[in-house]
Amino acid sequence: TLALLKAYREQNPAVHYISFSRNFGKEAALYAGLQYATGDLVVVMDADLQDPPSMLLEMTALLDQNADLDCVGTRRTSREGEPLFRSFCAD
Repeated sequence: TLALLKAYREQNPAVHYISFSRNFGKEAALYAGLQYATGDLVVVMDADLQDPPSMLLEMTALLDQNADLDCVGTRRTSREGEPLFRSFCAD
């Protein structure tokens, strides 16, 4: 919640947040975050841990080793163990 973010920001000045007047959806939030980002590298990762955070090391290594790349992403090679409906909609 916004109150938690404000409290966390007081303890960690490097933390920034963007607050909207209402819920505009995930895409609007991502776009706003990308517009305000100032770092050399921006990582977008869903909170449901669909992709394990450990993949970040591999992904950043690809960027470091290939100066011609601007971005890297993931794509599942197997959907084994997922519900049938989710697998069907993902492909």
